[in-house]
Amino acid sequence: MTLYDRIEDLRKSRGIVQAELESALGFSNGSISKWKKSSPTPERLLKFAQYFNVSMEYLLTGEEKSGNSYSNGFPLSDLEKELIRKFRQLNDSQKDLIFNMLNIEQKGDISIMAAE
Repeated sequence: MTLYDRIEDLRKSRGIVQAELESALGFSNGSISKWKKSSPTPERLLKFAQYFNVSMEYLLTGEEKSGNSYSNGFPLSDLEKELIRKFRQLNDSQKDLIFNMLNIEQKGDISIMAAE
């Protein structure tokens, strides 16, 4: 998968059209399409990474370095890293749904979730 493919996956997973994304990032129309054949500047890549809350490393390689991921001083497991990666690709309403499901489970009120 190329850098352009990862960018397109992130964009599509959030339901954002290319022109909307370019506008939000302050890029001219058609800028992202050019990345099929050439790489963006580091500054543009950083803007994109920040917008989608992913690392530049993920955009460039499709992977996160295992040594850089910690929670409460402990390295994240591969499963935790995968969950975070997938969560970052969700749109806001999907993230809210996940948070609501986690909060319901923590309270032990799973019957509400099943009734919906």
